[in-house]
Amino acid sequence: AGVTDYLVKPISGQELRRTMLTANQRDGVSEQAANGLLTAVIGAHGGVGASAIAVGAAWQIANRHKKQVGLVDLDIQFGTASLSLDLDPGTGLRSALEQPDRIDSLFVASAMISCGDNLYVLSGEEPLDHESLVQSESVDRLIGELKRIFDVVVIDMPRHLVATCSPVLQSANSIVLVTDLSLAGLRECLRIRSSLETLAPDARLSIAANRVGLAKAGEIALGEFEKSLGAKIDFVFPEDPKASKAAINGKPLAAGGGAGRIAESMSGLSRIMGGITDSKKSKRNWFKLIRK
Repeated sequence: AGVTDYLVKPISGQELRRTMLTANQRDGVSEQAANGLLTAVIGAHGGVGASAIAVGAAWQIANRHKKQVGLVDLDIQFGTASLSLDLDPGTGLRSALEQPDRIDSLFVASAMISCGDNLYVLSGEEPLDHESLVQSESVDRLIGELKRIFDVVVIDMPRHLVATCSPVLQSANSIVLVTDLSLAGLRECLRIRSSLETLAPDARLSIAANRVGLAKAGEIALGEFEKSLGAKIDFVFPEDPKASKAAINGKPLAAGGGAGRIAESMSGLSRIMGGITDSKKSKRNWFKLIRK
């Protein structure tokens, strides 16, 4: 009959929000609005807390800076983004990666899981014997659609996908490399940083040291770590039992309280990832209207 979009009554607020997400692209509200900022967060090795940083920053940009944020966890088998926010991961990410030809703004908007008014999550929890679905073409198309919908897109990217997803990294505005202060962290940080200089030379690279103080006996001193790395650590996140305990209750690092150094580092990192300035407002203030 020619109908391309419809809603079935009764209409929930979440369904209405998802539909409105796509209206921005089709109605041409703003050319600039179709070019959201993209940040990839990469852990130097397992257990450094890169996912906690990605989730915490996305949460803060969405809830404290009122930006529309899309968070994607590309570890489709072991990802923890949804778990950290106490959400059901759903099957949206798998569907998008399996059927890239179906990816458009309406498909993406319907696949996202909402976490409040401004944060939407796309993740998976696939069986361990399931073949990896993460292919460069699918991910690139998915991220392209997300950038048309959201002010800010945050990707939690496993380090083994750095080469596979190089086109995505090339289009990133910023990249956050998360490490601890261990010898293994230093080695992997050096290797990944070297690769990123080639794969994504135009992206702003920030290095974050996380869980500092957790294993004092096995840590390299911050100054020595920076000297060996040949670069400054931009943000330091101390280990904090209160924040870790809050995470058990589904509260992200940005919302779980904790030491002032954590709050200071998360605020600075979120501003970089979200392109936040004191005078800059969200490009989608009209989005508030649908909640009234």
